[in-house]
Amino acid sequence: MQVITRLDTGGSTESAISICRNLSNDKYNFVLISGRTSDSVPACQFSVRLVDCLVRNISPINDTRAVFSLYRIFRRLRPHIVHTHSSKAGIIGRWAAWLAGVPNILHMPHGHVFYGYDFSRFMTQLYVIAERLTAGVTTRFIAITEGERAETLARKIGTPAQWDIVHSGVTTGRMNYSSWRSQVRNGRAISDDTIVIGTVARLEPVKGIEYFIEAATILADRLAKKHKLLFVIVGDGTLRARLERRITANGMGGAIELLGTRDDVPQLMSAMDIYVQPSLNEGMGKTLVQASDAGLSVVATRVQGIPDVIIEGKTGLLVPARDASALAEAIRALIEDPSMRMEMGAAGKQWVNETASDGYPRFSHERMIHLLEKLYER
Repeated sequence: MQVITRLDTGGSTESAISICRNLSNDKYNFVLISGRTSDSVPACQFSVRLVDCLVRNISPINDTRAVFSLYRIFRRLRPHIVHTHSSKAGIIGRWAAWLAGVPNILHMPHGHVFYGYDFSRFMTQLYVIAERLTAGVTTRFIAITEGERAETLARKIGTPAQWDIVHSGVTTGRMNYSSWRSQVRNGRAISDDTIVIGTVARLEPVKGIEYFIEAATILADRLAKKHKLLFVIVGDGTLRARLERRITANGMGGAIELLGTRDDVPQLMSAMDIYVQPSLNEGMGKTLVQASDAGLSVVATRVQGIPDVIIEGKTGLLVPARDASALAEAIRALIEDPSMRMEMGAAGKQWVNETASDGYPRFSHERMIHLLEKLYER
């Protein structure tokens, strides 16, 4: 059984659905349990159950109801494995599974919330305490990067022996970026000499998009006479209106395009020259893998799992979070050095498509499924 708080857009949802789709066979019979979401529930060949009281925000009444709702489901279906995803479903789902006597309880946090989120110090510490206690009923933890594992262990959550690392699966090596590039740029009337700097993210505080906008403003002021620059933001979220006002206030309305949620992200990436990830916290960053697969040089922040995806100085440049000046300077270095852009882009493409020692491409869906199946078989 897979348990997740919400089936909304994001890496944890993609991973949970991919696991159910790719491991559903004569050996495994999956049930995916989720709280209700504003997004439509994807069509699946496996059972999906919605639990109304499983909600993202802390709610003592709903959280208690969710524990007992999941407990009843687990007691009735008697699963061999309960695999929880993300923090809220992880805590509630693991305690319900333990109460129901489930023999194997796995948890995949998909990153942590120790910094970068709009939580008070008290709430963050409360979360750490809850995770430490829940570690006692957890069979295995699954980190998506070494950075996530190390930073979580540093807060005394679980033991090293409990932790495994399984990267979130990303489709690599199959996209036709080179043919898409001219089509997309011609379709959007982007000249050959325009340098496109882009990012793909939910417009939420933790993604740091305001720092991307400030860095773009700095670069437009400094380099407008030397280079044609276009900045592109792909994604939507609660900060959209605020970010639109910031773009207007900075006089960047003609230089920054805010495209909203799109289903053609790989095609849009093909039109970019530099990819930027200004996150305040990031468990892994699947779009970083996509950008490297597209042959793009990358500028990203040095937080949690990003240094495990971007090799600093080889496939991209890393800067401190919340530092628009440092972000702008790293982007400037790539703008003014086309050969470095090309070298880092080529190195990144090679890195994310390399075959790991187990015979699967490093960040592939196939490798994620292979490693998880090995964990399920323990």
